[in-house]
Amino acid sequence: YGFDFSRNVSPNFEIHGEFAYITDFERIEIAPYPSCRGRRQDPEDVISYLAGLRYRTEKDITYTLEYYYNGAGNSKEQQQRYYRCVHAAWDLQDPTLFDRLPRGKDIDRGPFTKPNPMRRYMHFRAFWEEPFNILYFTPGLQAFYNFDDGSYSLAPELTYSGFDNFEFRLRANLPVGNTLSEWGEKPNEYKVELRVRYYF
Repeated sequence: YGFDFSRNVSPNFEIHGEFAYITDFERIEIAPYPSCRGRRQDPEDVISYLAGLRYRTEKDITYTLEYYYNGAGNSKEQQQRYYRCVHAAWDLQDPTLFDRLPRGKDIDRGPFTKPNPMRRYMHFRAFWEEPFNILYFTPGLQAFYNFDDGSYSLAPELTYSGFDNFEFRLRANLPVGNTLSEWGEKPNEYKVELRVRYYF
């Protein structure tokens, strides 16, 4: 069950939020190494919510700041147990140890590998439409911060839409964090992507 809201406090300032009440959620806990087996806990009711602000300056720079609490997320201890077991499976070259871990059919949706698998996050985004009168050009920056383990992600981007029905977007992603942290355990040191969209 849930609801969301958005309200303009002034022409350039907006507040928004979301709230969700999730019933009978089954949390998965991982036993410490060398077991590394996942076990479902008794169902419980949890809440998740997001609270945010958005402000647009006179120079058309838009800032968004959001706090996200994920009641269905993992604790720091449980998330680190998962990472320790993955490290052990790799170091020992033991696929059976890796197979014990709860991953889900799609690894990007597993309880410990999906986006934002932990509990407390801050999201910041800023973009500037047509700076210095450069038409159809929008630079931006996006950042995610994990309060539970202190890791974060930075994503600068450039967007250009000066051709009919096309949008070009160049974006980099820089994960920063220590070993056993969410962004410190990403498989890449950085990522650069170019997206081309065609509208028809």
